[in-house]
Amino acid sequence: MRKLTDPKTIFGAIQVFLANKRRGLPAAILAVLAFLGFGFFGGDLLSKFGLTEGQGQKQSFVNAAAFKEAFKAKVIRVSDGDTLVVETEDGQQVKIRVVGIDTPEKFVTAKLKKDAAECGVSPELMSLLGKEASKHAHEYLEPGKTVLVVPEGQGKYGRLIARIVVDGKDYGLQMIKEGYSCVYEQSAPPEYKEALEEAKKNRAGLWKDYYEVMECLCK
Repeated sequence: MRKLTDPKTIFGAIQVFLANKRRGLPAAILAVLAFLGFGFFGGDLLSKFGLTEGQGQKQSFVNAAAFKEAFKAKVIRVSDGDTLVVETEDGQQVKIRVVGIDTPEKFVTAKLKKDAAECGVSPELMSLLGKEASKHAHEYLEPGKTVLVVPEGQGKYGRLIARIVVDGKDYGLQMIKEGYSCVYEQSAPPEYKEALEEAKKNRAGLWKDYYEVMECLCK
């Protein structure tokens, strides 16, 4: 049996408590079940409620500096259109900022609010654009998909700056060409800027219904 003073045990118990509080069970009963039940059954009890041990704790990623050469990896998840997490063939998780592109923000952050204010739209509309870009990204980067990661450097927060090649196509270039991303000027190859002009001209993707907003974001 796991010690009730073990930090993981306590954390798991709290998670179970919160998960079941929403179901309307009395707090006193929840407290006893959470601490005693998790102490005896450990991670098995958490799994009953769709939780995993350590859920909510900060994810650990491999430092970007460790990667110099191109490598194959499996997509774990897409945070938004220009950020994803992959797993290398030896099981290491890497957070990647796709080089040269800048998709609309999906989460309501200070940056999203700033973009919305500058472009004269609501944060909700700006978030909608971000969700559409993220949805389109999943057409290329569904979980489990094998991609080629081509490192370009290290960015903020230790993320790996890289090109992503999917089925022989440059993912970043496709996102711009299909109208779901702006060009990140500081690191974009020349062909990305050409693709942006093409997307604007053809009113591709988000440019079709949100031309003014996209023009503001991509200025």
